[in-house]
Amino acid sequence: MLRSQSKFEVLVFLVLFVDGGGGRLLLDGTKEQKREKDTKKYRTKKRREKQRERKKREREKERKRRKRREKREREKEREKRRKRQRENREKETKRKE
Repeated sequence: MLRSQSKFEVLVFLVLFVDGGGGRLLLDGTKEQKREKDTKKYRTKKRREKQRERKKREREKERKRRKRREKREREKEREKRRKRQRENREKETKRKE
């Protein structure tokens, strides 16, 4: 196979299939190496990091919301208890009179 090909084609073949690295093929048959930021692996890694950060912030927000909601509910319960106690005290004072 290689004997019937020109040296340029053989070089291109070797660069593409033997090298196995990424990068663009240049006119002289050599390859330009990919920068790390151009690789799919790097982009995937960055995307996952961003997703992780986003989820982390979302969980934090949800935790704060839940905390505020629970605090409000406890306050409401406390108010109800106070109101009942006040009413009960008033009833007791009326009975004693």
